[in-house]
Amino acid sequence: MLDNYIQQLNKIAKLLIRMATEMTVELEVKEQEHKALKEKFKIINFPIDKIKLSESAVSKNPKKKEFSDMPHINEAKLRFHKGTYEYRLRKNGLNVSFSAKTVEQARKKLADYIQSLKKEPVKKNNRKSIQEIGERILELKKPTISKKEAEIQKGQFKNYILKQFQDRDIRSITDLELSKFYYDLYEKKGRTSESIYTLLKAIFEYALDEGYISKNPMRKIKYRKSNRTNGTAISLAEEKILIERIKGTHHENVIILMLYAGLRPCEVKTARIEGNFIVTQSMKQKNQKIVFRKIPITPMMRPYIPIIKDIASAGEARKVFNQIFPNHKLYDLRHTFITRCQECGVPENIVGVWAGHKNNTMTGSVYTHFSDEFMIKEGKKITYKI
Repeated sequence: MLDNYIQQLNKIAKLLIRMATEMTVELEVKEQEHKALKEKFKIINFPIDKIKLSESAVSKNPKKKEFSDMPHINEAKLRFHKGTYEYRLRKNGLNVSFSAKTVEQARKKLADYIQSLKKEPVKKNNRKSIQEIGERILELKKPTISKKEAEIQKGQFKNYILKQFQDRDIRSITDLELSKFYYDLYEKKGRTSESIYTLLKAIFEYALDEGYISKNPMRKIKYRKSNRTNGTAISLAEEKILIERIKGTHHENVIILMLYAGLRPCEVKTARIEGNFIVTQSMKQKNQKIVFRKIPITPMMRPYIPIIKDIASAGEARKVFNQIFPNHKLYDLRHTFITRCQECGVPENIVGVWAGHKNNTMTGSVYTHFSDEFMIKEGKKITYKI
């Protein structure tokens, strides 16, 4: 009995030794393979410009001479991603990228951007205001963002940062001032404060890099992400009050476009009538290209067609709306449109198309799936009494 037990233990011991040996050999082989792979795809550093290539880029075997005339920028990195070459550059508080189908085209985009940085060199001994540096940052960002986004950032800079700090010397602005300004804005404006934080951070990073300040006060300010809310639709009774109060005013068309076409505040300015549709430039853009959205003219919208002209910005309309309904936001009119569409039996995916949503079930090309006739037919469902 004991002999059988010892024999079993010996067999188990031999099996464990064999398994351990095989694992050791396998690990050695994998380590050798890893070293070979690492050697094959090792990062190449070019001494002329110190541009680092990713493994994917190296696998495409670009020639060294293609980079020989690249300006000296340590922060620039090149990678091959989804069939395109992409340069990424972090400089002066910015994080930008330039993509193209060839290395030469991508390099030219980056080179052009670098040349723009070299224009109008700054004299570091002079006083620099936050206004001057902010305007410089906005100019540097222009090539990397859409025209619409550039306009939004310019407006935020003017309406919030300049309004608070005016043309003060950037050296005189303290972390305590920035902290109070940012957190007050966070409490009042929510998501807008996120954009302001990013812009302020870029401004002070640039000022630090260029030697206008010795330390960046924004590094002490903790970023806060605003709470996302879906908004609340106004009631039918509130809708009736709103229609009566805005009738004949110069901001009536702004509110009507949001209430009966679901436009965003930043989209009303570009709205126009084309046949049986309202067409507007969508805030959501694809690959930095302008995208237009079509919303069928519903029975609720049709009586107001004559006033859809000379459309003002949403700023004044927001003030009037807040006076009428202090507990609502202007954006709630868009939520009201979406709610009414669903209440009238329009399928959710169609409502999403009209509203310009993008999610897992819809894409930017979703219009190719629905004819104009079908959209007009669905639009006729939007009718109700107030």
